[in-house]
Amino acid sequence: MARALNLSGYQVIQEWRRQGRVPAEHCPEVEKATGVPCEQLNAKVDWAYLRTSLPKEAA
Repeated sequence: MARALNLSGYQVIQEWRRQGRVPAEHCPEVEKATGVPCEQLNAKVDWAYLRTSLPKEAA
């Protein structure tokens, strides 16, 4: 996953696991790669609002 997201290493992903969430800026890419919805990756973001307010191609 770290390679797929062009991140510096495996430790980054381990930190996400320790925190219990994926940083919001990475959620859409992780969702595309895994099929796990952003809502499950980071519940601190109002994804419903973002999904309805962004243009179709950006969402």
